[in-house]
Amino acid sequence: MKGSLFFKVFVGFVVITGILSLALLIISSTAIKNLYIDTLMRETENLGNMLRSDIVAYLEEEKNLQLLVENISTNTNKRITVIRPDGTVKTDSHAEPKRWICTGTGRRSSKRSAARSAGSSGTVSR
Repeated sequence: MKGSLFFKVFVGFVVITGILSLALLIISSTAIKNLYIDTLMRETENLGNMLRSDIVAYLEEEKNLQLLVENISTNTNKRITVIRPDGTVKTDSHAEPKRWICTGTGRRSSKRSAARSAGSSGTVSR
C-alpha cells in the first residue's frame, strides 16, 4: 500500500513538473523573440538616423549615392533603400541598375512588376 501511494505522488509530481516546464519554455521563448525583434528595430532605427545626414548630402549625385549605400550595406550587413517622399525609389543597395526601368509615371520599377501592371502574363527577359 505504501509503495502504491509513493508511486502516485511521484507520478503526480513528474506530471506537474513537466507541465510547468513546458509553460516556462513557451513563455520564455516568446519573451526572447519579442526582445530580439525590439532590439533589431531599435538598431535599424538608429542606423537610419545616423545615415540620414550623409544620404541627404548625396541625394543629387545618384552615382555617388549608390556607391555610398552599397558601401554602408556591405559594412553593416543591412539592405538600404533610399525612398523619396513621393514614394519613388532613389537607390537600393541590393538592386541591379539594369533591372530598373521608368514606368512613365516618374517612378522606377522592376521590369517584371511593370509587365504585371501592364496586364502581361508572359515572362520578361532580362
